[in-house]
Amino acid sequence: MTPQEVADALKAQGIFVSADHISVLGAPALPPPLAPGSPVRARLVAAETARGGEAYSAEVHLTNLTFRTLEGRYGSSVLDAVIEDSAGKAVYWATPRLVGMILHLTTCPALADCDRTLVLNFRLDRFQPALPLQPGNYTLHVFVTRLVLHGRDTFTLSFRLPPHRLTILP
Repeated sequence: MTPQEVADALKAQGIFVSADHISVLGAPALPPPLAPGSPVRARLVAAETARGGEAYSAEVHLTNLTFRTLEGRYGSSVLDAVIEDSAGKAVYWATPRLVGMILHLTTCPALADCDRTLVLNFRLDRFQPALPLQPGNYTLHVFVTRLVLHGRDTFTLSFRLPPHRLTILP
């Protein structure tokens, strides 16, 4: 999306801003998929339909694949997302943020699910409540950044989950 496209979309909503005052950051590069031999398996749970402008939630469930308990820690920005339109153009992204002072902990018993689910909440808009995503088919990419797991070894994981189909209803 260009600064002029943002200015035009905002103008259609009654908000007048010059394109000269708008900066558009690009979508973040997606990390690689979870590597074979990873100590955990990750599963995305998210709705396949929603309405533009409404709240949306995606969860990542982790399962420990090792014979040892893993202790995990992560910051408030462990999950991010990119939404692409049917042409593959990124129309929304949650960019990596600074990790705040909040530290979350999880315990992953051997060969079992971790006791906490990773959650990402956001609105289905184009970075501004007045610009909801339009009805249509989209692809949601959720990715994990800076998940640290301790056991016998320490693993710092950054990976993307398989693409998720998302239909925005009228």
